Amino acid sequence: MGSGDAEGVVNLAGIADLGDEWRTRAETLRAYGAAGPADAVERCAAEFEERLREWWAEPLSLRTAAEESGFSYDRLQRMVGEGGLPNVGKPGAPLVRRCDLPRKGERIVLSPGGDLVRVRRQRAGRG
Repeated sequence: MGSGDAEGVVNLAGIADLGDEWRTRAETLRAYGAAGPADAVERCAAEFEERLREWWAEPLSLRTAAEESGFSYDRLQRMVGEGGLPNVGKPGAPLVRRCDLPRKGERIVLSPGGDLVRVRRQRAGRG
């Protein structure tokens, strides 16, 4: 399963920051006169972030979404039917984007501009 916990839940906390880390390294390379390698590292960071955005926005079947989110198929189906989870598929054949899946705690979302942004989920009744 790659970088997940025992239940298969993917933790993107460090992965989403990797592009920024590479850009910082590229700045260091450039400061030491290594412009060519710095350009290569920046290109790698951009390609990585693009692939991560594509993966994060990927439409999933409810069965796959249930496996990834930990919510049951039936619960996700109700969420789609109630409008709480956007359906990017067709009526009767729903698909949900990975980034829209409900999760506990901090999550990474796609901003309208396509950037990955950390959001801390607030629980009702808690400060």
